[in-house]
Amino acid sequence: MRRDPTQRHHAVAREHQEKQKRFSVFKENAKFIHEFNKQGKPYKLALNKFGDLTKEEFESGYVGSRIKSSVVVIDGHEDVPENNELALLKTVANQPVSVAIEASGQPFQFYSQGVFTGNCSTELSHGVAIVGYGKDKDNTKYWIVKNSWGPDWGEQGYIRMQRDVKAKCYNSSLILNQY
Repeated sequence: MRRDPTQRHHAVAREHQEKQKRFSVFKENAKFIHEFNKQGKPYKLALNKFGDLTKEEFESGYVGSRIKSSVVVIDGHEDVPENNELALLKTVANQPVSVAIEASGQPFQFYSQGVFTGNCSTELSHGVAIVGYGKDKDNTKYWIVKNSWGPDWGEQGYIRMQRDVKAKCYNSSLILNQY
């Protein structure tokens, strides 16, 4: 039985259209990153593995995603008091703390380096782990946050997020017996 030759043509045309769309999105993202980095913020953006995704595609695929493989087994949890950075600081000094953050938006999608000082939101959409804290050369205090997107995002899979901010930027729970 012979195949319809137009089937192959349509498949090639769809593939070509998709490549054109991805390249167009990539160029738009590169322009956004270039313009953003000219603003002189304390953190920088860079193209990464999400460079050919629209904001909507990124958010639907990676923010609030449900990873099917498990890395650890959790035996229980305990809440860290809300809006109490001192309690969170003391807890993080002893072990990682699971937090929910708002991770949508292109600055988070293309975060590359520096202390992230983006706006806080009550739209918590992504789970991460605070694993430490520190200060940069300008004395900006930050949390060291482990993300789940791999070492080719951010600072080898981590982001430094500003701490000691007045707004509530996270919802936290202490993870017990995680290893």
